[in-house]
Amino acid sequence: MIDFVSYRLRTNSEIVVDLVINDENKLRNDFLMNRVLYFEETPYDVVLGNMVVVGCDESNGETIGLTEEQAAAVMEEFREPEWFLNVNGTIVFFRGDNCKDYEKVADYDCSEMHDENDLFEQYCL
Repeated sequence: MIDFVSYRLRTNSEIVVDLVINDENKLRNDFLMNRVLYFEETPYDVVLGNMVVVGCDESNGETIGLTEEQAAAVMEEFREPEWFLNVNGTIVFFRGDNCKDYEKVADYDCSEMHDENDLFEQYCL
């Protein structure tokens, strides 16, 4: 089912957009993790599969096109790629191109890890 999620950008909290997503993607195993969603600076959810970013007329709730300012802010928000790993049953994500060798990280044996910092310190920064 298609759902609209109101989202305040992490990189510019003045701007609120709507994300159009398929909220059934979490029930299936064939969609990749796409983006982490934040409330202020705290991650609270992950979008699986594709999403469309649209503007919203807050006075009547209708979907509208993005302004140039909103489009630029959205491009900044989602500019860096995000990488996701399942580490001992916990989803760990990295933002940006700071992973030295993503293929190596993706194949990393996490069975001896204490937390996600072990992986991050070894392969990133």
